[in-house]
Amino acid sequence: MVTISEIARHCGVSIATVSKALNRGGDISEATVQRVRQAAQALGYAPNAAARALKTKHSHNLGLLTQLRDSHGRAHEFVSLVISAFQAEAERRGYDVTLVSQQAQGATMSYVEHCRYRGFDGIALICADFLSPAVRELLESLLPCVTVDAYPTRHASVMTDNEAALDALVAHAYGLGHRRIAYIGGKGSAIAEIRAAAFRKACARHGLQPPVAYLDSAEFNDLHAAAVATRRLLRLPERPTCILYPDDYACLGGMAELEAQGLSVPEEMSVIGFDGLQLGQLLRPHLTTYRQDTEAIGRLAVQRLLETVADGDRTPAEPLWIPGQLIPGETVACLSKSSATPSRAANTP
Repeated sequence: MVTISEIARHCGVSIATVSKALNRGGDISEATVQRVRQAAQALGYAPNAAARALKTKHSHNLGLLTQLRDSHGRAHEFVSLVISAFQAEAERRGYDVTLVSQQAQGATMSYVEHCRYRGFDGIALICADFLSPAVRELLESLLPCVTVDAYPTRHASVMTDNEAALDALVAHAYGLGHRRIAYIGGKGSAIAEIRAAAFRKACARHGLQPPVAYLDSAEFNDLHAAAVATRRLLRLPERPTCILYPDDYACLGGMAELEAQGLSVPEEMSVIGFDGLQLGQLLRPHLTTYRQDTEAIGRLAVQRLLETVADGDRTPAEPLWIPGQLIPGETVACLSKSSATPSRAANTP
């Protein structure tokens, strides 16, 4: 391994000059900086990460935790897009990103232990299972963290402005004449609770009081669970005219159930997704949904995390609410007052 001493001898300068050149010191000429850096590259010099960490007290390595109930959670398009944006921004700022696990050196350890073992400067919890004890332990530690889709916590957080999102979706359906709007929310997660509350607020703003039976739930990104919840709504004596789903994949499950019951979208039932994934715009009719700004969420999560690392502030901060965009699509029918009554009964067993 090439050392800075060898670079110094090669360039005929002091070790201190080489150190300043490699770290952009301000009291040497630009010509010397370029000569030293070119020599370092030609000789194959690479800085020693461990030595740099000891000197700067920073590892320039960020932990990334996406512990979801679904073991394939990182494969979901929304999660993967946020992670990609997070990693790209971290790398642009000179940081590595390492997945946090409960296994290291063949031993099982807690998330907190693993993060300390790795010496992460900070940890990002992106769409994790924030209700699990292992994740709660990490959030309650003194390690600098940022969360995506979790509120409230004692750490910095970044998420879509869910209240604005649900208000936009309900307003869209309401403006097209729908008064019986049902909501199949996510299940057993912090973001599910946030969105359910946002849906109720949005309905109240329009003078709507959906019956309890209109608020159902299904696991995120679960086509089968969404289909089962849709079936329950179709069995109601007075079924809704429009159904909001927790995500675009779940909406696909709901649409499959509607098709199985012989109901067409949007003529006999209107549907709305969430996330704004590309697949929704490949459907016919195009899916009405709400697009989350995954690039901004990932990028600003890095910014918030590094701000916390830099100033050491652990006081609770207001979440950074990221605006999204309503995608009108074609899956919500326009109802007149006379047509706002139920269409033919569902062929439900």
